[in-house]
Amino acid sequence: MTGSLRSRTGPGGVRLVLPDDSEEFDFVDVDVDVVAVRLPRGLLEDVAAARTGMRPADLRFDGFLPMSARLARHWVHTVSYVRDTVLSDPALQGNTLIAEQARHLLAATALAVFPNTSLDAYRPHDDAVTPRAVRRAMAYADSHADRPLTIDDLAAAAGVTRRALQAGFRRHHDTTPMRYVRRVRLARAHADLVAGDPTTGLTVAAVAARWGFTHPGRFAIDYRAAYGTAPGRTLRT
Repeated sequence: MTGSLRSRTGPGGVRLVLPDDSEEFDFVDVDVDVVAVRLPRGLLEDVAAARTGMRPADLRFDGFLPMSARLARHWVHTVSYVRDTVLSDPALQGNTLIAEQARHLLAATALAVFPNTSLDAYRPHDDAVTPRAVRRAMAYADSHADRPLTIDDLAAAAGVTRRALQAGFRRHHDTTPMRYVRRVRLARAHADLVAGDPTTGLTVAAVAARWGFTHPGRFAIDYRAAYGTAPGRTLRT
């Protein structure tokens, strides 16, 4: 969308600005901090295409405002989470795995919050997925757990659509593809803690971040549920 517009916004306001916009903003409160999130169009197109099956070039935003107040709050909370969890921690900023997860989270959230053509795009039907196809996806996750992974990567490895893969995981393993990835990474973190030596300066937080866990408290809860003890105790013994 192009044109010359003038908008008023204030604290808590959420606005989508596209590269070809020539829009001026009047801030209701002059003492306001502006948080800008820049998402490459290619990333948005890739996420939209992977989620819906649409052609990347068909992605178009049809409005500049969130579709509801609830979605506006969702966008603000997501941006705050990425800013306060990833960008505020120097150790996480250089973590490729976490950075890629954050990029995809922001892109998917933008597509859910602002009106765009992906919301009405054609979605392929679920296909029957054999256990062998699911095993291919699991094997790919096992061998690439240290890299950024999306459900679309797993679907490509299995040779099926993302929706079909989700159905296959539910049918054959009563879980989702990304929960399986999380379980694999939790097991790798456990192995690192078992083999680790705390006298070298190794910490639970460092191990968790290595495997894509950005929230230490949530990691500790998941770890205890899986292994019956705290991750710190594993590292110390």
